[in-house]
Amino acid sequence: MLITGNQAPLEAGLLRWKVLKEKSGEVRYFVQDADCPWKNTGAGKVDFQKNVEAGNYLSLMEYFPWSFGVTEKLRRDTRIQSISQTLKMPPSCMLWLAGPKSHRILYHEHKSRYLIEKLEFLVRTEIEWLKRLASYLGIKAQEIEINFEVKSVVEIYKQVAEMLGLEGEINSLVEMFAKEPPISLEVLSKEEFWEIKEEGRFPLQSKENFKIAVPRGMSLLIEFALRGFITGFGHLPYLNRVKALKDKYFPELKIKLVKVKFNWELNVDPIEVLLEVYKEKKKKRGQTPFELTEEEKETIRNFWKTHPTPLAYIILGGELNPSFEEIIL
Repeated sequence: MLITGNQAPLEAGLLRWKVLKEKSGEVRYFVQDADCPWKNTGAGKVDFQKNVEAGNYLSLMEYFPWSFGVTEKLRRDTRIQSISQTLKMPPSCMLWLAGPKSHRILYHEHKSRYLIEKLEFLVRTEIEWLKRLASYLGIKAQEIEINFEVKSVVEIYKQVAEMLGLEGEINSLVEMFAKEPPISLEVLSKEEFWEIKEEGRFPLQSKENFKIAVPRGMSLLIEFALRGFITGFGHLPYLNRVKALKDKYFPELKIKLVKVKFNWELNVDPIEVLLEVYKEKKKKRGQTPFELTEEEKETIRNFWKTHPTPLAYIILGGELNPSFEEIIL
């Protein structure tokens, strides 16, 4: 059985589900709801951040395809800022939710109205940009409607999944372990697990007495393998540490993974088209347009080829050109 998932399905998770299902048939999709819906930065309130180089864990977030600020250096570059302002382009390639340190996780918060409204803002912002982008590129944008008067952020994800032709449940990781406690709990130390209580997520204190035990990141892949799952993923920076943990406690276990990469292509080169539109607008105003180097253009181009979003694929189309790398740890 193939499984896949992540904290932010509208980043790329739903597309991985789609291409894995097309390749292999039955695939189960999980929302990683054992994580906080915002990055715990210690901020005074929950709000959006634009910093591009914010680390691996971002939770609730949205990309804005073919915007130019794909690195922190480019985002802060006055030329990129000028281009973004002229084209009404998002100044950063992403927005992500940050907030105070909290024990609350998506499992507890997915029905919260404030979180639904935050996701609504992200989705509307991406859609607005994608429609403008389509007009620049000469692409007929696919019209979509999303109902935001829902009881959970998962219901929004389900609507987008249906637009991609995906049928089946979007499952809860926490609920899976509520029904079936981790197999790996018998062998791994309690430090490899969270305990999920009504008040929030806490380090597991006892392997005998707990509400719901959920494996942490590295032990989660071991748990999936023990259950006979093959895990589909896009980016896991800690595979070497997973292997070390597995070799120590389960030396005979084979952890089977499938890494999914995209090479998203449209029928035009968005970078060159957007720069031409920008230059024309500046010339009409009697202003000298900024130029980007070929290296900078290639950096932006390569980023977006590998980072399609479900909404961008639905609205703009193109070819995802997925590739699959089978990995055994």
